Amino acid sequence: YAEAETVKILLSKSDGTIYSNFMHDFIEENFNLSYTFMKDLESKRMCKLDLSYEEYHILLTSFWTAIFEMIIHDFTLDEALNFAPKINKFFAWNQLIEF
Repeated sequence: YAEAETVKILLSKSDGTIYSNFMHDFIEENFNLSYTFMKDLESKRMCKLDLSYEEYHILLTSFWTAIFEMIIHDFTLDEALNFAPKINKFFAWNQLIEF
């Protein structure tokens, strides 16, 4: 959260710059890495991902959008720390990924 102001600028004031796709690029990179990791764990029978490629992408995009919205709406660190568990509860990842 130390760079929240910088991230807020990237999210809300970067249209027309080389950073205009910051959120999309961040989410795509996160998706590619985490989906590959989950599929690797699944192949080793360490987890079961109960989502298709497209479903995982949509949910992960929604998840990160919710996280970034806290920055856009100027949540303090305490507010963000209070709200983050609610976001996790809302997405219920533990019900979609069995470890």
